[in-house]
Amino acid sequence: MRYTPNVLHISRTMGQGGAEKIVEQLCCDIKNHKFIVASTGGYRINNLKKHHTAHYTIPDIASKNPFTMFKTIIILKSIIKKERIGIIHSHHRMAAFYAQLLKMQHPKLRLIYTAHNVYTDKKKLSHFSFRDTKIIACGKSVEKNLTDFYQLPSNQIALITNSVKKPELHETNLLPPKPKGQVYLASISRITNDKGIDIFIQALSLIKQNNSLNFHAFIIGDGEQRHELENQTKRLGLSNHITFLGFQQDALSIITPIDILISPSRREGLPLTLIELLAIGKPVIVSDIDNHKEIITDKRNGLLFKSEDTESLAAQIIRLATGLKLQSKIRQNAKSTYDHTYNYINFLKKYNSLYGENHA
Repeated sequence: MRYTPNVLHISRTMGQGGAEKIVEQLCCDIKNHKFIVASTGGYRINNLKKHHTAHYTIPDIASKNPFTMFKTIIILKSIIKKERIGIIHSHHRMAAFYAQLLKMQHPKLRLIYTAHNVYTDKKKLSHFSFRDTKIIACGKSVEKNLTDFYQLPSNQIALITNSVKKPELHETNLLPPKPKGQVYLASISRITNDKGIDIFIQALSLIKQNNSLNFHAFIIGDGEQRHELENQTKRLGLSNHITFLGFQQDALSIITPIDILISPSRREGLPLTLIELLAIGKPVIVSDIDNHKEIITDKRNGLLFKSEDTESLAAQIIRLATGLKLQSKIRQNAKSTYDHTYNYINFLKKYNSLYGENHA
């Protein structure tokens, strides 16, 4: 009889974000393991409950307050005992740190950590946190970061490329009817410095100055830079051209009328939103960071612009918005990329196999 260990996912939140979506997918779509999730909470908890996945609320694992850290350890210890946990699957470097402390008291625990982003800091902490841990890289750029910067042995790392279900699109009245001749642009992300929304806004300012495109842009998401970027929009005289929609739980359900999606990120893991956009054949323009180039081939399934270069982004927006044949080619190739490279069933099979390793 095959032993199927209970798996505890430790995530900072279960709200917006790619890591949180991966946790939700693993819990809801892998059927032969019992999953438990510990986090500060978030809207994804409702879907976990629908799939009979227990959620335990813990303090913010990013907190360095000694009292908070002690409280977190006590709660996690009780979860391990109550739920008979055999595997801890961490989705944050501090979650991996807690997993190490817990393994000292529960030596039979098996540890897994998924690296969801590229980092260049906390090398000593990371080396401690990743001891005796199977590390999953969500993409090739992340894998390279783990071996090159953190100098982790390649046999400790497995590549399981991120994937998502093909989204089901629904009509919505959230966006206004598109005027004839106007191009709808959008970005979907947390509004943080890493995501580069300020670069997008600056590029739109250049387009407006040159009067080279009739456009309206929608910024979908929320984060610590939102107020600052709303002020930037006002200073640049773009208030009538940019609408901040805030966080939307089902962001992809509102983008049917959007012509082009832009991802101007400075840093990424393997962005799930970009994979979802490929699945539905939406034309995209992305910064030429390695993590984007892992997914997008310029002029094939999207366009690249030079990272941080607002003139480059503005030029690519105009090029794609006015190039109908190019748009058609990109839509077709985007869907093909999703079907052949980001197969969701294969993604689930790889994680399912990982959980069952050495437990026949």
